[in-house]
Amino acid sequence: MNLLKKIACFIMAAVLTITLAACAGNSPDVPQNNDDRKPYEKEDDGAFQYTEDTDGDFEYKEVDWEGPKGYVIVVPAGNSEAKTTAETLQGYFQRYANVTLSIVTDKTAETEKEILIGKTSRADSKKDLDEANIEVSVKGKKLVFDGGHDVTVDSAVKKFTRLTYNEGKTYTYSLETNFKTTLGIEGLEDYVYVWGDEFEEARYDDINWNKWRFEQGMIGTKQILTSRDRCVADIDDGRLQLFAINYYNVESPQTRYIVPWSVSSSYTMNYVYGYAEIRAKVPFFEGAWPSWWGGSKCNIPGARVTTEYYTEIDIFEIFGSIDTVSPNLHKWYEEYDYATKHNVADVQHTASGNEKSYLHKDVSNLSNEYHDYGFYWNKNEMSMWVDGNKYQTYDINKSWDLYEDMQGFHDPTYLMFNNHVFAEDSSFRPNVISDNVEALPSEYFIDYFRLYQKPGEGRLYTDSDMTSEERAKYERPVENEMYAERR
Repeated sequence: MNLLKKIACFIMAAVLTITLAACAGNSPDVPQNNDDRKPYEKEDDGAFQYTEDTDGDFEYKEVDWEGPKGYVIVVPAGNSEAKTTAETLQGYFQRYANVTLSIVTDKTAETEKEILIGKTSRADSKKDLDEANIEVSVKGKKLVFDGGHDVTVDSAVKKFTRLTYNEGKTYTYSLETNFKTTLGIEGLEDYVYVWGDEFEEARYDDINWNKWRFEQGMIGTKQILTSRDRCVADIDDGRLQLFAINYYNVESPQTRYIVPWSVSSSYTMNYVYGYAEIRAKVPFFEGAWPSWWGGSKCNIPGARVTTEYYTEIDIFEIFGSIDTVSPNLHKWYEEYDYATKHNVADVQHTASGNEKSYLHKDVSNLSNEYHDYGFYWNKNEMSMWVDGNKYQTYDINKSWDLYEDMQGFHDPTYLMFNNHVFAEDSSFRPNVISDNVEALPSEYFIDYFRLYQKPGEGRLYTDSDMTSEERAKYERPVENEMYAERR
């Protein structure tokens, strides 16, 4: 951020009597922001980027290159993942160079002016890179994107599209990522990567709607507005970025905060059994309520609830704590009259008796640190992990209430992210953000989501695997048709 931008940012933040627009566009949930506490830069597209997070930076060199005009993009024949990656690069050059490049396979005749994506049959493509490595190079006139896996090839291209286009120049770099196709966890060595998102999209791109949807997993209040706008849910610097921010609108004076809708896999990926992991920077402070959770109320045909209750799986919630990560399991009885059938006044919907939370030892900079959060699930247990340490295990064959059925915890589940807050009018409020409002804006940044499964165990459901009959019955919420209008 240059000096003029910094000066303008601080001047705007200091003038509290002036209503500042936090987001661009004319959608009904566009907020107004009057925060003056942290040095946020309002980008041209309306999103906020906290200037101190540099975790997504990487080293690169700028070199001479005569493309992209006259070039073609070459992908390995039969590799649909590489073609999708090529389309990302195609869009980058269309946007910034006003050049539309053709995408061809490596079965076509070779030419001098090619952009190679992944392990093509061309001699200039590297075939022996480790799965975690990426390399972007210029060989002769060719621009070559190499990676040890389709995921890292895609990361190589998307990192490139995050860099500024300069005519007559291109960028080269060689990096080792932390991506891995098998787990290095004792006892889980046989688990292999099956689905995920590295969140490498450039700012001009949107969240990958082929992998995620917005939905109201957590509702707002009169004081809390939930929104799909870029000011609270965006992609940048290789991160899914979820913000909770202060809010002011003269037409809605009772509303004080704006938070994102759930970013959910309910309509795109459901699964049974496996190990899911995220690397994330999570806000820890009084009034914060970030979470990673899910349940059995899936929306892909075939991945349906088989019980008279829905499950909720809270991999973690931060209940306004400065150091504590809390998990839990729930049964939600919507069609089963639990109280009448079991002759009790209250429903014990929450697993209890062996709760174990994870306590971060060093809290001096915790809200700015990235940690690994994991969720392991097999036919016997659900367990929660932090930084490779298992700290909580639930026996999912033993009921904690009077309804003995536990099949719901073997039904398919989806997973989602929220960055919520506790307000004065929240129905559940272990603490209240208004007592600690100087902590806002809060940031919940997810570096990656990766799902691993043991071959032959469990199942993966994705919308891309559906039959035509299933797709015809595939229902999506009305809100999902509004994504193009969310800014």
